[in-house]
Amino acid sequence: FAEIAIAPHRCGLAHASGEVATPRGPVKVAWREAGGVFRIEVETPAATPVTLRLPNGEERHFGGGNYTAEVKLG
Repeated sequence: FAEIAIAPHRCGLAHASGEVATPRGPVKVAWREAGGVFRIEVETPAATPVTLRLPNGEERHFGGGNYTAEVKLG
């Protein structure tokens, strides 16, 4: 995988997590929604570009490794 895209869909859930093996290493995602705040924790192989699409429509980019984001939902 040259790039990773993560775009969680809440589908009425309050939390979810998962892990998938890739040729470059594991990709782990865990998210939780509480009190109108969405928090996601991502762990990806280092030096692998990641695009994170958040439920509020915001898009963030980072270069792999561990990443945490929080956004208010309205």
